[in-house]
Amino acid sequence: MGNRIDKHLLQAGQCLHGAFTKMRNTGGLTSAVRATLRIIRREGFGGAASRIGRMTREAVRYPQWIDAYDTPDDAALTTFSLELAHAGIDTLISVSVPVYNTPERHLRDMIESVLGQNYPHWELCIADDASTAPHVRIVLEEFARRDARIRVTYRQVNGHISEATNSALELARGSFVALLDHDDILPPHALGMVAKYIRAYPDARLFYSDEDKLSEDGCRHTPHFKPDWDPELILQYNMFSHLGVFETRLMRAVGGFRRGFEGSQDHDLILRCVSVAGDAAVIHIPHVLYHWRTIAGSTAVSVDEKPYSVVASLRAVADHLHEKAADATTIAPQADFPFIRIGYRLPKTMPTVDVLIAHGGDGAALHRCVTSIVTHTAYPKLWLSIVADASLTPLAESFQNVRVIASEDASLDAIVGRLDHDYVCFVDEHVEVTDAAWLDELMKHATRKEIGAVGASLWQPDGKLYGGGLVLTSPDSAVPIHAGITRRSAGYFGRAMLTQSVSALSWSCAVVRRNLLLDTGCLAFAANGHFGRDVALSQRIARRGLRNVFVPRAGVTIHNRECRFGEAHQPATLMRDPAYNPNLALCSRDQCATFDLAFPPRIELFE
Repeated sequence: MGNRIDKHLLQAGQCLHGAFTKMRNTGGLTSAVRATLRIIRREGFGGAASRIGRMTREAVRYPQWIDAYDTPDDAALTTFSLELAHAGIDTLISVSVPVYNTPERHLRDMIESVLGQNYPHWELCIADDASTAPHVRIVLEEFARRDARIRVTYRQVNGHISEATNSALELARGSFVALLDHDDILPPHALGMVAKYIRAYPDARLFYSDEDKLSEDGCRHTPHFKPDWDPELILQYNMFSHLGVFETRLMRAVGGFRRGFEGSQDHDLILRCVSVAGDAAVIHIPHVLYHWRTIAGSTAVSVDEKPYSVVASLRAVADHLHEKAADATTIAPQADFPFIRIGYRLPKTMPTVDVLIAHGGDGAALHRCVTSIVTHTAYPKLWLSIVADASLTPLAESFQNVRVIASEDASLDAIVGRLDHDYVCFVDEHVEVTDAAWLDELMKHATRKEIGAVGASLWQPDGKLYGGGLVLTSPDSAVPIHAGITRRSAGYFGRAMLTQSVSALSWSCAVVRRNLLLDTGCLAFAANGHFGRDVALSQRIARRGLRNVFVPRAGVTIHNRECRFGEAHQPATLMRDPAYNPNLALCSRDQCATFDLAFPPRIELFE
């Protein structure tokens, strides 16, 4: 009994320590209260409690993670430097910094972090944007005398961040430019890792890394471990961000930063560069190579403090969609969805969808499923086919546009081959439709030419997430993203509510083009506990160069499912899923991708 009390006291103490740490790191009590109220408005009290609990746990565990896996000592840095030198890696990287009235301590820390790089082939290009604080020129001149790699230009007129960064860009002689804000910090191996990846990916033109935040007293917190490049996520928020590295030639070809996009000038530049270079030219470096300082007025603290940055992002995304001739609108962030929403439109001539339900023997579930689809689906053009024996014909005849396809001695490929329309939507018989827009939301993406398959969120009757998007653990097994969270939860950096590319989908509710399905081969009738059939079909589609997209906004209810998956297959070496960062935990007690920190990561420090 005493041991149990001691354990609870220890847990409570850790929770309180984490809460105070998080409050200190993110700007103090006032900032913490504002953030808490925003979360409560969006996710309710239950979701807020869960979110705050996760944040406080992270506040305790992240320093432990840093000590164990992200603090190279001098010997490790020396070994890494020798590795780069022996490989002949000597790409000149121009670090571009716009400066304006930076506090002296922060300005010195920023420059010292560049001087402290274990990779020597860099230049620091600084543009002072007509600072009025006298210490700025004194500090810049001091460092320029100290190291010839530091080059400074002094603007006569303040032009704000876009014009100032362009002035710094004019100084760049390197083949790649790394963007650094005037009060932020690079860890000592940052540029070495960038140079290593530039050598490893000779066709790449854009690189970005993971990042975290730095409190006023120098404590690292709130890591953002990102997925590999995702054309869906980048439209909804700037997941590229820091450390951002651009091919100099590409950056100049698109005209550098555009005036009028201050606050989201980076987001605008990335989208314009990708329009020219293509998605394949963007490489993610899954290491924390940037420490973003959280000070009053920084977007690292709260986007609410810079609403003009949201307006600039909306303009940048709208311009990008126009450039791509995408039939979509941009919708500003709202209290319940604090990201840009991309409103894709359905085609003017909407295609007919064959909704296919394979009967597994649960008659009551099948009747509920069919009834809900027929009575609650707003999408006007669909046929519903039940794969079963002829005994279910009376059920089909009681509804319009519902039929039974005999399952005896017929493969699913053969059944799909007999369907009449261009799109097939697989629905598990335990699914119940409660949101009339579910199929509209799926079809808005399924009709895009670059998309292969589109999946919905599968919610349990108790309001917890069962699945939808999947993270690979091996070539033939997966775990669901965020299983167990509540409906109003944003998840890890919005991943529970943002449309995103995934390596695999749950085919309990998913749409795909019929001809693509016939070309790649269909689902097996039998499922297993590790989503094996779902992974197999998803991967066959991905090998065609098409993306599988998870659309949380398209939600259905699935019955007779629980968010615990038991003793799932645990391979000796877990896969590196490009849609899930190797620094995040993959298999947990509940067998889902939790977005907690991985102890240890599935990647080495300098890998």
